[in-house]
Amino acid sequence: MSGNGFARSAAILLGDNLTETFQIQTATTDIEMPTDGKAYRFVSVLKNGTRKYFVQEGTDKLTLTTDPALATAYVARKTADGKFLFVNNSGKYLVWRHKNDQDTWGGVRQYNGYNQNLGYADAYDPADETNQKSVNLSILKLDAADSNVSPDNGQADLYGYVYVQGHRISRNANGVFVMTGSDFDGAGGPYFNNNYSAAFLLEEVPYANTVTLNATSATDTQVSGLPVGTTLATFSAPFPVVVPKNVTAYYAKENTAGATLAPVTEPALPANQGFILASAKGLTQATFLPAAAETQHAFADGENLLGHSAGAARTMAAGDYSLTRGNVGIAFYPAREGSDLPMNRAYLPLGTNAAEHFMLDFGGNATGLQLLPNDGFDATQPAFYLDGRRAIAPRRGELIIQNGQKRIVK
Repeated sequence: MSGNGFARSAAILLGDNLTETFQIQTATTDIEMPTDGKAYRFVSVLKNGTRKYFVQEGTDKLTLTTDPALATAYVARKTADGKFLFVNNSGKYLVWRHKNDQDTWGGVRQYNGYNQNLGYADAYDPADETNQKSVNLSILKLDAADSNVSPDNGQADLYGYVYVQGHRISRNANGVFVMTGSDFDGAGGPYFNNNYSAAFLLEEVPYANTVTLNATSATDTQVSGLPVGTTLATFSAPFPVVVPKNVTAYYAKENTAGATLAPVTEPALPANQGFILASAKGLTQATFLPAAAETQHAFADGENLLGHSAGAARTMAAGDYSLTRGNVGIAFYPAREGSDLPMNRAYLPLGTNAAEHFMLDFGGNATGLQLLPNDGFDATQPAFYLDGRRAIAPRRGELIIQNGQKRIVK
């Protein structure tokens, strides 16, 4: 199977009803590792054939289910030879856990697994040695020659099975994910017998970290500062991601005249922030990998004006603008109230439908045009710029606050 197949030919489940067949090397010492950017569900396989799936949502402890529809998808990122991080849609990183929260070893009692044995870490922290030992998991081939592995005749070669090794905090040693018929267990090495199983399959499943970008044309007059043919999209994610090659991520930064599209210069984007993507190379698809040691762009509170739908679709409200191609080409247009913005996208939240559309100016100027009817600015009422200065004679295109609402002068 892709990213985890070890059989000569294996059919795996992709989504609910799709299968794909892969030709795999027959050598028992070789395994095909998880692929960067692809998502997998972890399937524990007991010797009697029972399958159990990892489930971890929000801040809930890592648990097991027999229902594949409830299984949690983890996006993979290779961090070293044989080492991977796996992060889910809640922004949690998979770590080893045991059925018992605490363990006494060498006269000291402490938690078995990282983060109080919850089965996840809240972040990937390159500066924290214990975090790094825990979050970087090893994927290894389950071999019938291992001392505690006793397959039946029909399982003699154990093609397709791996075991997953993490870090056992209480003993400062390797911890292998081992399952019983009903719960997690643990050991220093792999097991596969009538009582314990370290056998896993990693089944590939879809996840929304691959983005389709749309090309601009000469008719897209509301996009400026970029060459015609540049491709555009929006993106967000519930975990930090690496900016793909040949893609620039922009955020909307407030200034006294409106909002400036500013490029991100760091190699990684933080979680739960909205971005506009542009590829001058004309990429039509880009996959975002989970960030590891890459430096992330840091935002001050409220600095980025773009909203996001990281981790879940968002129901659009009045005053929300989405990036689409409309009657004047690609621009931000008022979203239909009650419509859903797909997961892991970005939008422009203004709180009021004060504009027919907003243009995209990548040349460092304001993002707004065609924003209000001609009577949008009332010269008899006090008006202010966003930094609090009184707007005595605002010019066309400037963003002001009047009567409690943001307005752009026409």
